[in-house]
Amino acid sequence: MDPAPSADPIRRMLETYNELNSSQITELQEVPSPLEFMRFVSANRPFVVRGGAGDWKATQTWNASTLKEAMAGMSVNVAVTPEGSSKFDVRASENDK
Repeated sequence: MDPAPSADPIRRMLETYNELNSSQITELQEVPSPLEFMRFVSANRPFVVRGGAGDWKATQTWNASTLKEAMAGMSVNVAVTPEGSSKFDVRASENDK
Protein backbone atom coordinates (compact mmCIF):
# COMPACT_ATOMS: atom_id res chain seq x y z
CA MET A 1 0.00 0.00 0.00
CA ASP A 2 1.36 3.44 -0.95
CA PRO A 3 1.83 5.96 1.81
CA ALA A 4 -0.66 8.83 1.89
CA PRO A 5 0.39 11.72 -0.36
CA SER A 6 1.87 14.72 1.37
CA ALA A 7 -0.49 17.60 2.03
CA ASP A 8 2.35 20.10 1.53
CA PRO A 9 2.44 20.99 -2.20
CA ILE A 10 6.11 22.02 -2.10
CA ARG A 11 7.09 18.74 -0.46
CA ARG A 12 5.02 16.79 -3.02
CA MET A 13 6.65 18.72 -5.88
CA LEU A 14 10.12 17.85 -4.53
CA GLU A 15 9.15 14.20 -4.07
CA THR A 16 7.83 14.06 -7.64
CA TYR A 17 10.97 15.72 -8.98
CA ASN A 18 13.18 13.21 -7.17
CA GLU A 19 11.09 10.31 -8.46
CA LEU A 20 11.42 11.56 -12.05
CA ASN A 21 15.08 12.60 -11.81
CA SER A 22 16.97 9.74 -10.25
CA SER A 23 20.36 10.52 -8.77
CA GLN A 24 21.64 7.14 -9.97
CA ILE A 25 24.05 6.98 -12.87
CA THR A 26 23.71 3.96 -15.13
CA GLU A 27 26.98 2.17 -15.85
CA LEU A 28 27.20 0.27 -19.13
CA GLN A 29 29.89 -2.37 -19.55
CA GLU A 30 29.89 -2.14 -23.35
CA VAL A 31 29.24 0.48 -25.99
CA PRO A 32 25.48 0.81 -26.57
CA SER A 33 23.88 0.53 -29.98
CA PRO A 34 22.92 3.84 -31.61
CA LEU A 35 19.30 3.24 -30.57
CA GLU A 36 20.24 2.47 -26.96
CA PHE A 37 22.47 5.55 -26.90
CA MET A 38 19.64 7.78 -28.13
CA ARG A 39 17.31 6.34 -25.49
CA PHE A 40 19.71 7.40 -22.75
CA VAL A 41 20.27 10.83 -24.31
CA SER A 42 16.57 11.49 -24.91
CA ALA A 43 15.76 10.57 -21.30
CA ASN A 44 18.25 13.29 -20.26
CA ARG A 45 19.82 10.93 -17.71
CA PRO A 46 23.53 10.52 -17.04
CA PHE A 47 25.29 7.30 -17.97
CA VAL A 48 28.85 6.01 -18.16
CA VAL A 49 30.21 3.59 -20.74
CA ARG A 50 33.06 1.78 -18.95
CA GLY A 51 35.95 1.26 -21.35
CA GLY A 52 33.99 2.96 -24.13
CA ALA A 53 36.96 5.04 -25.25
CA GLY A 54 39.66 2.46 -24.48
CA ASP A 55 40.66 2.04 -28.10
CA TRP A 56 40.75 5.76 -28.90
CA LYS A 57 44.20 7.07 -29.80
CA ALA A 58 43.77 10.02 -27.41
CA THR A 59 43.33 7.72 -24.38
CA GLN A 60 46.54 5.94 -25.28
CA THR A 61 48.70 9.01 -25.99
CA TRP A 62 47.37 11.78 -23.73
CA ASN A 63 48.20 12.11 -20.05
CA ALA A 64 48.65 14.94 -17.56
CA SER A 65 52.07 15.93 -18.90
CA THR A 66 50.96 16.07 -22.56
CA LEU A 67 47.94 18.15 -21.51
CA LYS A 68 50.20 20.56 -19.57
CA GLU A 69 52.47 20.86 -22.60
CA ALA A 70 49.57 21.45 -24.99
CA MET A 71 48.00 24.06 -22.68
CA ALA A 72 51.23 25.86 -21.76
CA GLY A 73 50.66 29.60 -21.89
CA MET A 74 46.88 29.22 -22.11
CA SER A 75 44.42 30.71 -19.69
CA VAL A 76 41.15 28.88 -18.96
CA ASN A 77 38.30 30.82 -17.40
CA VAL A 78 35.38 28.78 -16.09
CA ALA A 79 32.06 30.22 -14.94
CA VAL A 80 28.95 28.45 -13.70
CA THR A 81 25.66 29.85 -14.98
CA PRO A 82 22.60 30.27 -12.73
CA GLU A 83 21.19 27.17 -14.45
CA GLY A 84 24.18 25.18 -13.22
CA SER A 85 25.94 24.62 -16.53
CA SER A 86 29.54 25.60 -16.94
CA LYS A 87 30.96 27.71 -19.70
CA PHE A 88 34.63 28.14 -20.43
CA ASP A 89 36.87 30.23 -22.57
CA VAL A 90 40.42 29.30 -23.54
CA ARG A 91 42.73 32.08 -24.64
CA ALA A 92 46.39 32.30 -25.50
CA SER A 93 48.53 34.34 -23.18
CA GLU A 94 49.50 37.87 -24.17
CA ASN A 95 52.96 36.55 -25.17
CA ASP A 96 51.43 34.29 -27.85
CA LYS A 97 49.51 37.09 -29.64
